[in-house]
Amino acid sequence: MTTVIDTIINTVRTEGTKMGWSKTEMAAFLAQAEHESASFTRTKEMGYRPERAYQLFPKRFGSLANAKAIYAKSGASGLFEVMYTGKIGNDKPGDGAKYIGRGYIQITGKGNYQLVKKETGVDVIAKPELLEQPEFATLASMVWWQENVHKRIDNFSSTQAVTRIVNGPALLGLPDRVKKFEKWVKII
Repeated sequence: MTTVIDTIINTVRTEGTKMGWSKTEMAAFLAQAEHESASFTRTKEMGYRPERAYQLFPKRFGSLANAKAIYAKSGASGLFEVMYTGKIGNDKPGDGAKYIGRGYIQITGKGNYQLVKKETGVDVIAKPELLEQPEFATLASMVWWQENVHKRIDNFSSTQAVTRIVNGPALLGLPDRVKKFEKWVKII
């Protein structure tokens, strides 16, 4: 029986080779994906509480009271609508909640889902929940990586440089990402 980790490794080796990735780049991808997905256990963006949503997107909510009112009425879906509508390709009502982060490196927004569809032929626009399955979660994250990381990094051994692109300048979780890279570079 094939495990989730076997599926992930096989997909990365097969598709990464097709994409021209070195083994070091594959290890960097796996380290980032493992960290971002809580050791490959999360393939769907978790719902936010109003306080955190407002903290991340204060201009979109206007006030904590507004965020709380939206949450009381519509739950996490309502918060996602406010957070993501009109951004990253979300151009219709409902897109913000429909195209939430999925995959091991959270693919967010209709624009990114369209990229995944274009590059893989898998219709994740009609069935976004496909990105919650290990093979597609891996493949979609690899498509995002190819577009956003692969072209911008010369040295994939620099976990700090890679993390800056994947997670931003705060470098959240850098020690864990370094440890995971050191592990994966020996495995892949």
